[in-house]
Amino acid sequence: MDAKVLENLNIAEESIALKNPLNNSLSTLRTSLLPSLAESLEFNLNREQNYLKLFEIGKTFSKKNPKESLNLAALLYDNEKMKNWNSNQNLDFYHLKGIIEDLATEFRLSELSWKKTTNDLLHPYASADIFQKIKKLDLLGALIQDI
Repeated sequence: MDAKVLENLNIAEESIALKNPLNNSLSTLRTSLLPSLAESLEFNLNREQNYLKLFEIGKTFSKKNPKESLNLAALLYDNEKMKNWNSNQNLDFYHLKGIIEDLATEFRLSELSWKKTTNDLLHPYASADIFQKIKKLDLLGALIQDI
């Protein structure tokens, strides 16, 4: 992962630098799937795609836990100004929350709860941490405008 991309997303301090990378774009281990989704969003926006549903399954690494873990990340994008005349679907926080709840039902994950997140990259009123009983599974939300 390119260190500049991580800096732009304010997650560089969590990254794990490699001592001998193959090139500059591969100078850190991936600690989040967010940078690659952000790059995919930018790629598609540059090609005037105004309605996107993307997901990625991939491995990430953590400084706290030296093991790699498999993660799922999704991105929904809907440019209201460019909405198709026959579309009434809004891709917002509540739509994504519904998708997550449907996935949880499908995978028989019970006792999910939602709590306000403290993640600085997400909108404070359109984001949440996802818990199963007392274990935090992950988070979801709308990115802040600065990103």
